Amino acid sequence: WYACIPHVLNVAGVIRGLCYRAKDKGGEQALHRATPLVEFLLKCQDPTTGLLTEGWGDIPYKKTGLIHQTMATTALWEYFEVSGDNKIKRATEKATNALPNCISWNVVNQVLRFIETLISRSKALAEPIDLKLIHKWGKWALNLQFREGEVKGAFPQSTSGEVIYSCYQGKCLAPLVKMWQICKDESYLKSAIRLAEFIEKHLIVITDSGPLLSCGLCPEGIYIPLWQKVY
Repeated sequence: WYACIPHVLNVAGVIRGLCYRAKDKGGEQALHRATPLVEFLLKCQDPTTGLLTEGWGDIPYKKTGLIHQTMATTALWEYFEVSGDNKIKRATEKATNALPNCISWNVVNQVLRFIETLISRSKALAEPIDLKLIHKWGKWALNLQFREGEVKGAFPQSTSGEVIYSCYQGKCLAPLVKMWQICKDESYLKSAIRLAEFIEKHLIVITDSGPLLSCGLCPEGIYIPLWQKVY
């Protein structure tokens, strides 16, 4: 908590990691550590719309997309699953109901993250999931995955832009695997494997100072000239 800026994008991943740990033997303290982060998310929620108002961008007046909404909502469902706190359930239902109106339906990683949120909800509430909806958007995403050339296995940023950003490639992996687990459809697993192979081959470079992660690629296989250390 003290190591990350209080922003929904940063705390969502921490909450999810602590919830995974809470399910392990000796992981009781993990849930306790996740609680103040969850309380922070609830303070960010607009009681009228259900949206997380601090989730629109990294800094005020800079909107960077609505992927933050799905990430935080999924984290809240995973917290509810291990805590059983009905206050969290009510807030997370409201956040989930708001997602269809704010997701960018032409952006691959946002659609896949939305599907992951629905899967987390189904698991937390022990309710069946709409497999037709999963397949509708899952197959849409699979049809966009590059099948040849230097970018084989990657996903375009959206239907209107084919630049490949590393961070958004990574965000597609977990939803694809979970869709395979839920639907028992091998095409989702094969897609995840192709994507992982692309990331390993083209986006990670081993150097003397450690592994570096590329910012991304253009469709022609040209690297965007920005690399950062993998910690």
